[in-house]
Amino acid sequence: MYTEYIIGDKGPGGGVIVVASGVPFPCGPNGESRCNYLEVSPYSAETQLPWAESAFTDQEVAGAAGSAIGTGWQNTADILAQGNTDPTKSAAAYAAAYEFGGVSDWFLPSRDEVQAMIYYREIVGGFTGELTWTSSERNSSKSWQQHTQQGHQYVYAKSAIAYVRPMRTF
Repeated sequence: MYTEYIIGDKGPGGGVIVVASGVPFPCGPNGESRCNYLEVSPYSAETQLPWAESAFTDQEVAGAAGSAIGTGWQNTADILAQGNTDPTKSAAAYAAAYEFGGVSDWFLPSRDEVQAMIYYREIVGGFTGELTWTSSERNSSKSWQQHTQQGHQYVYAKSAIAYVRPMRTF
């Protein structure tokens, strides 16, 4: 049986739905799957980490420039493939290792995915910090962050510490 969700509902992973699309969007590996929902992890998942492990803060990640809703999973996979695999030292590794609600397909969200989360920040809750990482890389040494209160996006050094909030699509 297919369950329909609306924005603000608790998703199957225990998070909050921030995108409920009647038209499926590309998601997952290489955008080959089709999803209708974007779910933000509970506030308890929020942590602070650098975007990349120190060995990779000045190296470009092939393929991690996706910014659209549905590209966070692939960006995260590309960041992990580079070698950023320690969940205590890499935002993407932390998000990919996160398990909650019986699901383990969480990822570091793209720019547009984080923007959707911030748009519904009152529903989502949490946000103790001002800056949250996205999985969208800008260049070899910088990636995009989202200001959780002002809504603006900024480019910061991959070595900077910012908040991480895993998401998942389904």
